Amino acid sequence: MSSTTAEEETVTSTDEQENVTGTNSTVPT
Repeated sequence: MSSTTAEEETVTSTDEQENVTGTNSTVPT
C-alpha cells in the first residue's frame, strides 16, 4: 500500500513539479 502511494505521490509531486520547473536536483531524471 505504501509503495504504490509513496511512489505515485513522489513521481507526481516531485518528479513532475521538478521537471516542469526545470530544477531536478532532488530527482535526477
